Amino acid sequence: MLWTCVRYGKASQWVLVDTYSTQNFYYALLVSQLCRIMGVPYIPILHGGNLPSRLKTNPLWSQMIFKPAFALVSPSVYLKEAFEASGYKKLQYIPNSLELEQYKFQEKEYSQVKLLWVRAFASIYNPELAVHVLKALQDQGINASLCMVGPDTDGSMERVKSLATNLGVSVTITGKLPKKDWIALAKDYNIFINTTNYDNMPVSVIEAMALG
Repeated sequence: MLWTCVRYGKASQWVLVDTYSTQNFYYALLVSQLCRIMGVPYIPILHGGNLPSRLKTNPLWSQMIFKPAFALVSPSVYLKEAFEASGYKKLQYIPNSLELEQYKFQEKEYSQVKLLWVRAFASIYNPELAVHVLKALQDQGINASLCMVGPDTDGSMERVKSLATNLGVSVTITGKLPKKDWIALAKDYNIFINTTNYDNMPVSVIEAMALG
């Protein structure tokens, strides 16, 4: 992406920078400073639900990213208000949206509990909680299963596997899937579970609602 900015930055009207609260935060820092050096306006799109914590723990780097930005786009009122409370201006609320024709709504039946979890395996998203939920349901005699979809970013996937083994439950873990593949997989599940410690307006939750 940095090379893309160097190559196409001067020919661009704006650079849109997806900005998260984990490791991607540093990527956003590098891209924003490169845009400043080249004199290209940039617009951070605020995705990370824990970005308000970044504003407090990394105030200087946050100011370097967000203060010179042409505008800040927030998909949730929560982040918009959090940034405004920290003194940031030029915020624009644009909610996440879907092309609904790509999602077929399906009525579900609940003779079994079939849990689907879709997110990156990262501690901020608390994937271990999904395994504990599965265990709690099974301990109550409920016929329940769990499928978890997403890439591993910080070793959380191995912790989930270890926890499942220790608790004596079986969890299906697919790793990262293309969107069309996990949408097809979702037909076989009837409850979407979101376990994050911090969240914004995740597209995966909106997609789950669109799928039924």
